[in-house]
Amino acid sequence: MDQQRDEHRGGETVRRVPVNATSLNTQRKLLAFATVMEAGTGLFLMIDTAIVVNLLFGLEASGAATQLGRCFGIALLALGLACWPRPARRLFGRCCSTTY
Repeated sequence: MDQQRDEHRGGETVRRVPVNATSLNTQRKLLAFATVMEAGTGLFLMIDTAIVVNLLFGLEASGAATQLGRCFGIALLALGLACWPRPARRLFGRCCSTTY
């Protein structure tokens, strides 16, 4: 079992919880899930803004809303790709961050 350590610093109690491999694996899975959802939403916004707006707000998108939705779709897709956990490909992350 993990043991917690309490330290007292300047009148505050600082609790340190050791991180194990299971919690790191859970964090990676959560990050991957959030990234997929973000990139997927961006992709759907780029393809058909009206469907996303109808699902989220129950309204019809037309005119400038469609163009603005596509711009936000590109931004969400780039942000999703930039946040994808790939430690070996730093250049790829920089390109996506620059696109964002």
